[in-house]
Amino acid sequence: MREDEFYKNKLENFKKIKTPLQRYVITDHFSGFFFVKYYLADGETAENLFDFVCSAWEVKIDGRFPFRGVPIMMLMDGGCRAKAKALGLPFWEGINVLILPGKTGNSRRQGSVEVTHNIWEEWFETRLRIDPSSSLEDLNRKAFGFCLWYNATKKHSRHGFTRLSMWLSIQNEQLRELPSREELRDLLNKPEEERTVSNGRISFQNKEFNLRSFGIPNGAKVMVIKNLFKWREGIVTLAYENSRFEARAIEKLPAELGGFSVNAAIIGQEYKAQPETATQKANKRMDSLAYGNTDPDRKKETPFYGLNAFEGFADKVDNLAIFPRKGQPIELDRAIVPQQLPIMELFKRLRAADVQVTRDLNQSLRAEFGATIEAARADEVVALLSAGKEWRTPVTAAQSR
Repeated sequence: MREDEFYKNKLENFKKIKTPLQRYVITDHFSGFFFVKYYLADGETAENLFDFVCSAWEVKIDGRFPFRGVPIMMLMDGGCRAKAKALGLPFWEGINVLILPGKTGNSRRQGSVEVTHNIWEEWFETRLRIDPSSSLEDLNRKAFGFCLWYNATKKHSRHGFTRLSMWLSIQNEQLRELPSREELRDLLNKPEEERTVSNGRISFQNKEFNLRSFGIPNGAKVMVIKNLFKWREGIVTLAYENSRFEARAIEKLPAELGGFSVNAAIIGQEYKAQPETATQKANKRMDSLAYGNTDPDRKKETPFYGLNAFEGFADKVDNLAIFPRKGQPIELDRAIVPQQLPIMELFKRLRAADVQVTRDLNQSLRAEFGATIEAARADEVVALLSAGKEWRTPVTAAQSR
């Protein structure tokens, strides 16, 4: 489609470019309360998963929808769990959520979510044939209202209460409030990678970045930090001499990708229709009732046009009284990585402390620590050797004898 003809909020346009609709569902195992949101994407993505869990766990604008808070652990299907790994371990550790490992083909493991999918398809998506949505925003608006109505009115077969009333029994100390999205995005940084500046530029993951405006000299070593959301805009964060800079990728013309074949197989010249079965005749009678004719254009015409299938569900729970719950803020965990020094730096410090680095001592230190040594351990070794004491730990000293 031409860019001037494409509008992202019209679902018909995505059908033309064959972009499918993705449905995300999350279920509270204790109460059965569930939350649903749709995305336009060609498969599950880490970005959509991040937005979905934030949408599910953060405070809602509509006060009638109290469901929120971060769980202690989660069960996921294989595809979603793969995208959870793409968000990075620091994200899940930062909010203290344990992703339980699963087994391939064991869908019953997350059975409550599978049941919720079936409920949603039967109760909500069947109504879309009668009252379809004109945009993604309209679809999610209807899904939100219907989700509220179902959770607030339909009793769960296991505990006999509505899902909402059971969820409201949560204690204050059990309700873990989600930090802001800005704070959570900081947890999506990938491990740092070192690059050397050459001609005022660095290369990172097949993209080039111009560093001339930052005053970083050629030959300098910089640390590149990749953030999931900034990377989509071609931006990385650079760390150099206790300062940080944001650099944008240099745009380049795409390489020649080739084209698709213009030849197509001729599938047939003519077809003969088989006699109509009883089911086909019944379908035509149903089409006549739904569309007014027996040969409708199902892509353009709406069955039972004008019939309202969604509006008013949320208004039916206006008499619901919600007692506020005060959640517990989450302290974000950020791992502290010990500083590593090259082994040659240790030798320099020993000589500066008037310690003679003999050949045997050189070999022993390299055998013990390898190419690098923690900064704190280096200070300890220098102090011990300066005092003429044994620098090895008791275990390694015994092994050397």
